[in-house]
Amino acid sequence: MCGDKISKIRNYYGERRNECEDHRRLGWESRQAQEGRFETLLGNLELEGKTILDVGCGLGNLYGFLKSKGIKADYTGVDILAEMTQDAKLKYRDGCFMCLDIFKEGRFKDGEFDIVFTSGIFNIDLGNNREFLENALKKFFSIAGEAVCFNILDPGSPEKEKGYFYMPPDEAVKIAMRTGPQGMTAKTSANPYSHDYTVICLLHPAG
Repeated sequence: MCGDKISKIRNYYGERRNECEDHRRLGWESRQAQEGRFETLLGNLELEGKTILDVGCGLGNLYGFLKSKGIKADYTGVDILAEMTQDAKLKYRDGCFMCLDIFKEGRFKDGEFDIVFTSGIFNIDLGNNREFLENALKKFFSIAGEAVCFNILDPGSPEKEKGYFYMPPDEAVKIAMRTGPQGMTAKTSANPYSHDYTVICLLHPAG
């Protein structure tokens, strides 16, 4: 990711650095909405014993959510902002968190993770979000063995704001299908209490 895009991301989260609650610091509308996204993931995939890569892990809240549900998964969280991964390590000392840009660093091998999950990295309007989405999915599909899950803000939201990127669900699915491996399936699932949706891509669906 180029420097000006990273600066825009850093400024966005820097403005929220002093927020006391995690969801506010991460720019989510409520804790309920943030956890609703995680519930969407849990409701569609079997995560027990799986290897999970959380891209843009922020403060490690997905890891905390998995622990709270008693789900034992091999979790790795990555984020381009060092202050995020540093605070995630302080909060979850038994978690694996790394500060790196997976789109620049060839840190992970093909098929290294069962599931690649990302929440919120496409929300900020960077000026090239469609290109960013497609390139990101190519990377995710290469390092995932079973599934890729991501979310995007819904343009049908009654509370659209400037500075954010919105995409219709059918367009997100088309990009995923065009980018993913042959035989893959993709479906959308509405996120409760929020103004976005999750796209669940199964790379090798049963049957």
